Amino acid sequence: PADTESSDKCLICFERVPFGENTFIRVCCGKTTCTQCAGKWAGNCEFCRAPKPLSQADAIRQLMRLEGSERAEVQYSLGVCYHLGEGVPCDMGEAARLYGLAAAQGCNRSQCNLAGCYYDGTGVTQNRAEAVRMYTLSAARGNCVAQMCLGNCYKEGGGVELDLVEAARWYGLA
Repeated sequence: PADTESSDKCLICFERVPFGENTFIRVCCGKTTCTQCAGKWAGNCEFCRAPKPLSQADAIRQLMRLEGSERAEVQYSLGVCYHLGEGVPCDMGEAARLYGLAAAQGCNRSQCNLAGCYYDGTGVTQNRAEAVRMYTLSAARGNCVAQMCLGNCYKEGGGVELDLVEAARWYGLA
């Protein structure tokens, strides 16, 4: 559901932690905790008892096993791996696909990254109107990068009519 992200809680301390803001994903089982509790993870996972990955490559291999879990956090994280070529070959088409899956679940960071793909035409057919729509969804949920990019769209007339007042409004929010 679209509101899942805003109601996530750390499974250890039970504090509200929206995904992407100080969250840590256990790559072994896909459970999400706040970064403060994650810093205490020294040995085996508190949830599934799997050992902590010894390397980034190990962590990415474990994360890849969770790809079919349909969890926005996993899809977003794998999208970033494909986007940056971390542990997997750089593949913007796959990154955009994964961002799209997570964005459909309301992940604002995925919405912002997917908007960037649409704006530049990387991994997807360039569609600046769709980029503006995705930036707007993400910006409305407080993503300051999306707010800045939306300001740029209005400043440059990319996907929307040039509107310096609206650009200034989005820059101000960012």
